This record gives sequence, structure tokens and C-alpha cells, in this order.
Amino acid sequence: MYEPQDVISPIISAIADIVHTQISGVSQVYEQPPDGPPEDGTVEIPLSNYKIADDTNGKLCTHFTFGLRHFVVRGSFPENVLAAYAYWWPYMQAFSRWSNQSLGGRARLMTVTNGGVTQFVQAGQVFVCLIVNLEVQYEFNIPTD
Repeated sequence: MYEPQDVISPIISAIADIVHTQISGVSQVYEQPPDGPPEDGTVEIPLSNYKIADDTNGKLCTHFTFGLRHFVVRGSFPENVLAAYAYWWPYMQAFSRWSNQSLGGRARLMTVTNGGVTQFVQAGQVFVCLIVNLEVQYEFNIPTD
């Protein structure tokens, strides 16, 4: 009988630690979506999707995609878009840093794949957010019994 095992939350926690400690201006990192509307400078880290890349040699290689949402709630729409643009470079620096690539041994590799600035509806309100998509390659042994 297989037992539930959470392999996703520790990855999200490692990503949250990088965002909180290495990107200036982040006020709060939510590992789960908050109950209410996000505030300026808050970040959410939901799992967007996953893909099985390989299942050979007794190992299962999974690619998880986490769509980070950095919310900007400051002024007018153009001001919010410009503020979101300003955060693009700090995210690229943090997630391209060699020491962050394996998430402290929790992953084989982590890379930024794509993203953008968009309007996002949460808690019945429209917000501007910078989306940063991270692909995390995770590998584990397939049970053979």
C-alpha cells in the first residue's frame, strides 16, 4: 500500500526562502494562496503543472512548473506595470544563481522558463503581477516491490 507523501511543499518552501531572502521589496511569500486579496509586494508560489519526463532505469523524472506571482498594488495601471517590470531582473539574478539551482539538494535543476506581466483576478479584484515560471526537475526512485 502506497502512503501519501508530500514532495511538492518542500520544493515550494525552498523557492519561498530564495524569494524572501534574496529579492528586495518582497513583503510576504505565500506558499499557499491567501484567503483575502494580496497586498503590494506579496508573492504566491502555486504549482501550475507537472510533466513526467522519463521513467527508466528505476527512476521517475518529473518536471514541476511553479508560476510565481509577484503582486504590485501601488497606483494606476501604468504605474503598476512599470513597478512589475522593475522586479524582473532581481528574479532572474536569484534564480540563475548557481548555488540556488538544486534548491539545497531538493531538485536536480531549477530554471526560469518564461513569464510576463499580466492582470490577475484574485478575491474578486484585479491586480497587476509579474509572473515568473520556474521549472524544477525532480527525480526519485520507482518502487520495485
